[in-house]
Amino acid sequence: MGFRDLPPPVDSSGYLALLRDSNDLLADYGLGQLVSRRERRPGWQPSRSQSVRPQGGVLWTQAAAGDPVAAVSWLRTMQATDAGLRQVAAAAALQPTATDPPTVTGTIDAADTLAAARTVLSQAAVEPPQNSINASVLRAVTTAAGLLAKELASVALGEDTADLVEDRQRVESGTGPHPPSTIVHGTGAYVGTWWTPRGDFHEFIRGTINPDLYSNGQYFQWSGKYSARHRDVAAQRLLDWAAPYDGRIRRLFAHSYGGVIALRALGLGLKVEDLVLLSTPAERVETNWSAAGRIRSLRIHVDLVLLTARRRQIFDLPVAEFHLPKWFVGHSDSRAVDVWQQHDVARILELT
Repeated sequence: MGFRDLPPPVDSSGYLALLRDSNDLLADYGLGQLVSRRERRPGWQPSRSQSVRPQGGVLWTQAAAGDPVAAVSWLRTMQATDAGLRQVAAAAALQPTATDPPTVTGTIDAADTLAAARTVLSQAAVEPPQNSINASVLRAVTTAAGLLAKELASVALGEDTADLVEDRQRVESGTGPHPPSTIVHGTGAYVGTWWTPRGDFHEFIRGTINPDLYSNGQYFQWSGKYSARHRDVAAQRLLDWAAPYDGRIRRLFAHSYGGVIALRALGLGLKVEDLVLLSTPAERVETNWSAAGRIRSLRIHVDLVLLTARRRQIFDLPVAEFHLPKWFVGHSDSRAVDVWQQHDVARILELT
């Protein structure tokens, strides 16, 4: 997560001094009492008016720069109180990749540890049966925190374990001479409705920003599978969808990996007057930046879903980057209607 080194082990002679220094730093940020109370009573939850997250990310900046006291302090503020989310986060950290295999040390067998991590992720990535013996994972997927846990688990596994949709994609085309605006959803969102006509985000955009947002029955959609091959196919089919409009789209809102699909479609010949990327990973794909008139990116500070997927969170030029004034919130907040209303996102992005 950007730390240059880990804090000293628990049995280190300097650990108690580090904790004392951490207490002092938390007090400086006005967090000492809240964190101390939660550590004494693990089940205690701060109220909405008592945020344990440091404002402005200054403490995070110190931690990421390698300050061990700040690192310990930041980790103490961010400890998840939801048992299922803690399980998924720990399992995701252990999940091996081809390029960056983890090192598991100690008396626990590494193979057993990784097998256990994969079991936790697989359970959390699907809706468990109601008689599941793993109560914490059941809670994790049926609460607000559980939605994030489920998404983290699916990304960490890097495969379609949730089996949310069948392996099907359709070429959907609109009609009419004028290029419309449209929305491209991200991974796993095929079963959702926010991006479809009469969905909340679709109706919000159409009613307040883009009256030309495509609202007929043959709107663009793709499988939503976590697969580069599926994204490549979706990019070609997005170009096919725009064919009746001479391969043009006026304004394109693209969330998460839907933004990667949009960028790839630009490389295939799609032309977009205004591209709005929402929580889109800075994936390296073959694209044609000049095929878009304007490109803006809206995201949260430190997107845990993209962090789990080990994806860059900042584009280079010519993408203009904008951040919501929030830290460590949901991957989907960038397309949440209440967030757009609360922070006047349309004005910030100069969409109106």
